[in-house]
Amino acid sequence: MDERNFHCWGYRRFVVEKGSVPLDSELAFSTKLIKENFSNYSSWHYRTTLLPLLFPQAIPEAQIQEELKLVLNAVFTDPNDQSAWFYSQFLVDQIRKADYTEVMRKLVENVKELWEEEPENAWVLHAYVKLLLTNRDLLDTSGKEFIMDGIKMDGIKMDGKEFVSIAVGKLSAQDPLRSGYYHSLRSQI
Repeated sequence: MDERNFHCWGYRRFVVEKGSVPLDSELAFSTKLIKENFSNYSSWHYRTTLLPLLFPQAIPEAQIQEELKLVLNAVFTDPNDQSAWFYSQFLVDQIRKADYTEVMRKLVENVKELWEEEPENAWVLHAYVKLLLTNRDLLDTSGKEFIMDGIKMDGIKMDGKEFVSIAVGKLSAQDPLRSGYYHSLRSQI
């Protein structure tokens, strides 16, 4: 099976539903495929449909932790691969809805660490900016340092709002086709 063929994945969901295949076995199948090739966007996407069915109220914190391990392994291995970054947006929404504050803080720390290793990577910087905007308390960081390499304010202490504003400018310069989107992020400060 072509792991990226959307028709095959749609048919698989149909067979799973009609054949009463246990959803936890499908989640294990998806995990296996991601471990074989974390660029498999279809398998990441499949998880966004499976987890809410397995956990209709809220995804348990332990499961979220497992999902984050998969995502962080993928983004730390290849931060340019967009598949895990898109899936991480789903996880951030689930973490926020369940109010797993400590999990969110740890995720922010991990992404900040990756950004410090990959300061020129647009995917990493975008994820970091989105996390800061999602967690408003992190924007009011008087006295905390957010240092960006490669810009004129290099090494100057700035708060989270200043950081996001400068980061948006950097993202717009790196990716001018999406500059309107990035500037819309600035309006969320």
